[in-house]
Amino acid sequence: MTDFEKRKKSLPHEGVHDFLNKMDRLFSDKPAKGMLQSMNDFFGSVSSGSFPVDVEETANDYFVSASLPGIRRNDIDIEILPQTVTIRILKDKQQSVEKKEFLSARKRQSTSLTRTISLSKPIDEQRVTAHHRDGILRLTIPKIRGKSIKVND
Repeated sequence: MTDFEKRKKSLPHEGVHDFLNKMDRLFSDKPAKGMLQSMNDFFGSVSSGSFPVDVEETANDYFVSASLPGIRRNDIDIEILPQTVTIRILKDKQQSVEKKEFLSARKRQSTSLTRTISLSKPIDEQRVTAHHRDGILRLTIPKIRGKSIKVND
């Protein structure tokens, strides 16, 4: 057997062994602090363009709770479609006004956050209710009940 054939035969085994060693290190070594924190910040923070939402479902309704600390009721826009709810937050902040001899500059900062929730059943758009209190937006979304058909022999 030539050297090339020996190496060719040993490569798959070495490759698997190397892969398993890397996987062992991945799960046994401490994870990079920055990477996990960045992922947590990205998915959980308001600054990422979204906000946390909980959805619960019963036989007749969906219940949506959105955590919106520091957001006023007037800054919230809710759009209801047959199987979708979109919550938009537009918050304007006026930062500063600079005045020079003949010019005046106003700096303005706005924050826009959006969250769209897809629902599995059609909803009764006319009976959706929304309440905002203590930084929590709560929506009650009634489902549309379809006709139930009995299967015969």
